[in-house]
Amino acid sequence: MNFFKQTILVSTLSAAAMSVQATPFYIDLNGTGVGNGFSDATNCPTCTSDANELTVKYQSHTAIDLASAGGAGLDVGDTLVTTGGYSTDGFSVNAVTGLNPSGADYGFSNTSFAAANDWGLTFEFNLIGQVASVINGTDVGDVIYNGGYIDMLFVKFDGLGGIASTEQAMRLNVTGSDLDNNSNLLIFGTLDFSLNTGNTYDSLFNIQGGASCAGDISFRGLAECVPALDFTFVIDQNLNQPSVESLVGNILTVGGTHDGSLAFNVPEPSTLALLSSVLFGLGGALRRKA
Repeated sequence: MNFFKQTILVSTLSAAAMSVQATPFYIDLNGTGVGNGFSDATNCPTCTSDANELTVKYQSHTAIDLASAGGAGLDVGDTLVTTGGYSTDGFSVNAVTGLNPSGADYGFSNTSFAAANDWGLTFEFNLIGQVASVINGTDVGDVIYNGGYIDMLFVKFDGLGGIASTEQAMRLNVTGSDLDNNSNLLIFGTLDFSLNTGNTYDSLFNIQGGASCAGDISFRGLAECVPALDFTFVIDQNLNQPSVESLVGNILTVGGTHDGSLAFNVPEPSTLALLSSVLFGLGGALRRKA
């Protein structure tokens, strides 16, 4: 089954900001209690180097209701739910694998065999949508999503080859998707910090250069900006050969492994004047890179 030429991730509510131009960003570990090797105190002693994207890998499981569109087989309009992530299949197959380009990462690791003061990033997702096209009557060509969420999680390791804890960094509430881009499926949503345990993890992600909200360049600060800023996310993902996992009654479940890269885009201020859209979020905290 030629399933999911594109699967997940994200963009916010502006149809005018579809072009993918990666905005450099960095991660600030201040207050997380992890990270090591903070030797360059002149350039934010708790910050990673700037990166253009996060490289990611993940396992997806998509359950399709073959009877939901009225027919007995696979039809356009059949409802589906795509799930996966850390709690389903574990960190080893659902994780951020790197910051690209690589640089000072102060303890970042993509394996659980890391020191107790090292850290990583993983995620969980639950996306709701429908089959958008069918190939040869048997294969899914494209899908659309109109609900669900993607959670980004900050990982602390225990130094013994395991994970000590995960903390909510941010959630993307999915509201829709766009099939116009043949290389990626863009999924629209709103960035939400209401589930976070505290400001420590609200200020992990910060953009470097370009737009700000009264000087605040944290993702949460940008999310709450008034007037709203357009802020897009997109994953360039690759699907390895998918496979049918089960067929129970009318529910066909298809699994696949993916690898790709997650980029962020905040338009320059001159571009913002041309855009108008509702943007995400709640409250924020300023933590600017020196």
